[in-house]
Formats: sequence, structure tokens, C-alpha cells
Amino acid sequence: MNIALDYDETYTADKVMWGSFIGSAQARGHKVTFVTFRPDYRPDLSGYNGDIREDAKTLGIDIVFTEGEQKSACFDADIWIDDAPECIPTYSQVSYLWE
Repeated sequence: MNIALDYDETYTADKVMWGSFIGSAQARGHKVTFVTFRPDYRPDLSGYNGDIREDAKTLGIDIVFTEGEQKSACFDADIWIDDAPECIPTYSQVSYLWE
């Protein structure tokens, strides 16, 4: 499975628990990727997202910076784990709900 894990307020809410989850998922052959709404460059966070880059390197996972775009438009996941699910679908993916 391809698992998208949000970073801010999801992974950072309990790094130890998510670290165990990521290790278990990887051991079973699944791929976990940080998918964040952040832009790739954040001057307020050591310039280049030092926090998320360091955690991803330690965990051996990739990062997708959506730069404020809906996450599913930037990454194809089988499972989404996110504290703000409204950031995941694109308008076309949910517009049928209002038709």
C-alpha cells in the first residue's frame, strides 16, 4: 500500500507512535510518505523545512510538498492519514455530493 501521512499536527502529535507505525508498515512492504500542505521553502523553519526533512531522513521516507494544493492532486495514495481531511480531495472528487 501507498500510505500518505500528514506531518504537522498528525505525525508531530506523537512522533514515537507514528515512528513505530512507519517501521511496521515498511517491514510489511508498504510505502509511507509525508504529504504536507506546506510549501517546499519555509523561511520561518530554517529555510528549507529542516524539521520535516530531518524526520523523513531518520525514518527513511519521502516528502511531498503540495504547496497549498489539495493533496490528492499532488500524490496518489491508497490510504490517507491526516488531521485535516478537507485538504485531501480535489473539488472534482467531492463536487458530486452537491449535485
